[in-house]
Amino acid sequence: MWFSGPDLQTDELEDNQSIPDTTYVDELKCTVTLTCNGYNLEFYDELFNRTNNFTKLIRIVSFIFRFINNTKAKECPNKVSKYLTAEELHRSTEFLARVAQLCEFKAEIDALKKGKDVATTSKLKALDPFLDENALLRVGGRLNNSDLPFEYKHQLILPSKHKFTKLLFEHLLKKFLHIGAQGLVHQIRLQYWPINAKDIARKIVHDCIGCLVLLKENDCPPCKWQ
Repeated sequence: MWFSGPDLQTDELEDNQSIPDTTYVDELKCTVTLTCNGYNLEFYDELFNRTNNFTKLIRIVSFIFRFINNTKAKECPNKVSKYLTAEELHRSTEFLARVAQLCEFKAEIDALKKGKDVATTSKLKALDPFLDENALLRVGGRLNNSDLPFEYKHQLILPSKHKFTKLLFEHLLKKFLHIGAQGLVHQIRLQYWPINAKDIARKIVHDCIGCLVLLKENDCPPCKWQ
């Protein structure tokens, strides 16, 4: 028995033996369905509160999207299991920006979806906002005929007090080596248009320990330049 296994493996199927009814097997199978309807803002609030690292946040959401994609794809060629791509990271960044927009600009977004203009009392009225093909709120204007990329002509509008905006400012401040408030606003506005961007930049720079160290450093000794 140890070398050949149980007799059941070697016995031939007799004529009077019947093959098990597959209908029972099908009835016992459980179908798992994953559905995502709308935005659970409480879930994203919890996600934003779990990390203060912008890059880590984007990667977490990217892996969530990949898991959903792989669950739907199953054994299809669309199933992905390697490193995160630039496209996945970009999609996750835009998705989180949309979540931030829904938290503060829901009335404006609903009005634009209905084909109406934003209210005259809205803080976005002067920006002539519109929704792009991905339902992202962007700055309008008269640059449609320019040769600039679409993201540069119509920046994503961001709320001033959302955690996503704060993490984005901190991320770019470190990326560009503590360039100061004015330089930070310039880099941000290449693709985003945060409300009260200058005030946010000044506060982020003021609270940044790295910027404080650079400001407190003494002059180099004269011998270093000789």
